[in-house]
Amino acid sequence: MPYLYASLIYLLLSLAMFPSILAHPASVANGVGGDVYQNLWNLWWIRYALFHSQNIFFTHLIYWPIGASLVYQTMSPIAALISLPFQAISTVFAFNVLFFLSYILCGLTMFMLADYLLKNKYAAFFAGLAFTFSAFHIASAFGELDLSNLEWVPLALLFFLMMLDGSREKLKLYASIGLGITLMLISFMSTPEMLVITFDMLLVVLIFYLFSRERRRSVLNLRFWEGIAIAIVVMLITGIWGFLPIIHALLSPSFSGTINYLNAVQNNEVWSNDLLSFFLPSYYNGIFNSLSLSYFKIYAPDINARISYISYTILILAAYAVYKMRKRTALWLTLAILFGWLSLGPYLQVNGALTHLPELFLLYHELPILNIVREPDRFDLIATIATSLLAAMGVAELLKRFSGENVGKATESQAHSPAQKGMLSTQLFVLGIVVVLFLIENNAFQTNSLLVNSTSTHIVVPRLYYELRNVSGNFSILQLPALPVQTSPQPELYVGMETYYASFSGKPTIGGYVTRGNSTMQLSVYNIPLAVQSTLLAEGANVSYPSPVSQSLSNETLMTLFNYQTGFVVILRNAYNSSQLARVFNYTASIFGNPVYSGNNTIAFQTSNAISNKLFKSYVAYPYLLSWTPESVAINGTVQLAWVPITGSLEQGTISVYAPYSTNSSLEKALSYTTGTINTTIRFRAFTNTGTAAAYIAERSGAGYIKLAQFNISAAPSYYSFTTPLPSGPGGSTLLFGVPPNYTSSGHVVYFSNITFSKAS
Repeated sequence: MPYLYASLIYLLLSLAMFPSILAHPASVANGVGGDVYQNLWNLWWIRYALFHSQNIFFTHLIYWPIGASLVYQTMSPIAALISLPFQAISTVFAFNVLFFLSYILCGLTMFMLADYLLKNKYAAFFAGLAFTFSAFHIASAFGELDLSNLEWVPLALLFFLMMLDGSREKLKLYASIGLGITLMLISFMSTPEMLVITFDMLLVVLIFYLFSRERRRSVLNLRFWEGIAIAIVVMLITGIWGFLPIIHALLSPSFSGTINYLNAVQNNEVWSNDLLSFFLPSYYNGIFNSLSLSYFKIYAPDINARISYISYTILILAAYAVYKMRKRTALWLTLAILFGWLSLGPYLQVNGALTHLPELFLLYHELPILNIVREPDRFDLIATIATSLLAAMGVAELLKRFSGENVGKATESQAHSPAQKGMLSTQLFVLGIVVVLFLIENNAFQTNSLLVNSTSTHIVVPRLYYELRNVSGNFSILQLPALPVQTSPQPELYVGMETYYASFSGKPTIGGYVTRGNSTMQLSVYNIPLAVQSTLLAEGANVSYPSPVSQSLSNETLMTLFNYQTGFVVILRNAYNSSQLARVFNYTASIFGNPVYSGNNTIAFQTSNAISNKLFKSYVAYPYLLSWTPESVAINGTVQLAWVPITGSLEQGTISVYAPYSTNSSLEKALSYTTGTINTTIRFRAFTNTGTAAAYIAERSGAGYIKLAQFNISAAPSYYSFTTPLPSGPGGSTLLFGVPPNYTSSGHVVYFSNITFSKAS
């Protein structure tokens, strides 16, 4: 019954904190930004894949046509399964059910852990309250299901301690099985990244026990290690459906690049706690929100990633526990300090300023596999568990002062005695004061519209996407902007929308939003000049599409959309201000003509006419950008962009070239037969870094290349040209701009720019 009562209180408090979600549970989702839309799509995708017998870990519906691996996606597939009955109402409703459920379960599992350690239901209740309504959990839960479902980590710790401490073999067996199932749930209701953090926590606990004379024997016990083996086997068996794709990904050549996506030190710093964030009330605190705006810079640029407020109520109670219980608090104090330190990231940040003081995470970042944790602030999870337990110990000691004994141990007859009732009332009064003080410091009561807008999103799907579902044929959709808008406080907002809207159109979308992508996926979007230019306009920058090729960018856009089977280009109106929207509209209309749809939220252009009428009427050429390195160099006193072919690869300096048709045939007719060749002049500007060097241009032929021309390149920027036949039509040629090995080995670098293709006169 205490567990039931506690769960009910946790639920009622969470409902009270988010009235805007409670008032519109089927249309208002918790959280803001692209993560909300990505997680909504995740829930939909699991349902779609299951009912259409598709692999849940790969999809072609985003990043069309190459598709996207979802092995690294924060998908929470088990949470999606739980949500299936609620998706009958709406995906948003299911999302919110999981959101509120996380507050119940996080509180409940922490209650169970603290009750096991303290044997005091009141103190355990406070531990659950402190954890589930911690600033870390409140901030993490906005829009990210994997970070709201933290309930299994305290439960894993509980089972691990039972394995170490339990005296009954049957209890240890149950704990081993429970640990295995819980670790599987952490992997697939939260994320494998959380599994790594949990492993770090359990490893520290194990080391602590080894260094403790009283507890060392528990670790050096064969029965304990047998239990660990059982837990691992149970975890793998119950999660084999998810672990097999992960193991397969581990063995793939692209694993390292994908798993380390955005995992450089400078990216880690974005998601690292500021030292002051431990001691300043959260931005989401409904009482102190206006105060938090005065030190808002400690949260920028990612608010959720920098909220780690401990609260002074917790600190005082924890300090009291350390003073009164010393030895019993040593483990939890160690976890709080160690993982709080890790959450500070590679270099210390104080009041929004990055210092040069290296921190513990800099060492952790060098550990293979473990360093997949790219967001140091997430280590605050373990610090929050530890401080919640320390505070609960402080509550237990505080309550003893008013009873002379632990009320959690009182017998039924004692509980009904007048003296015990009086002490119970006093304890409840003291506990109530502590709870109120904590909730003043740690809450998310939406007291103003600013907080409402910062914690929830009204999900509106443009009518266009419902209509596109009814358009016959297999085609993809390009939505603009198609890349993250880096100048926005929510860079992934529009690509998140694009991902979610694809679930309503039923058509694949070019690009999208995945947790960890790779360069091939990004280049599939970057190969479309229109996608790059429209995003630059949303960022307030000038139109730019850096490339070693000088050509008509609209032709390149049409060619890529033709290859991607794109039927419609959609502009999101609210992604641009009025002047930006006008520029994007005018440029898009210059390629595709008048729009076929114009609504309050979207404008749509059909691509078929432009592709039929314009494509292959002139040259189309674009580089494989992974085979070129852009460099800024000084030419005649001005800094210009030049390109260096990447050496040591058969793909160095690769450019795909499509010559225009040699006849006036329509596109459809021309696709059915070979259209011959066109004599083509290839012209480019080049120079070397020192002395003279050589450069050659070759054409792919089968598994090799045929050299078309070679030039001696001087140190002064000069133009070079030659003529060669290129196949006409959609077949295209793959050209290689390279440097002979004897020159590259000597340190000579050749810079290329302004590459053009034209009919030979």
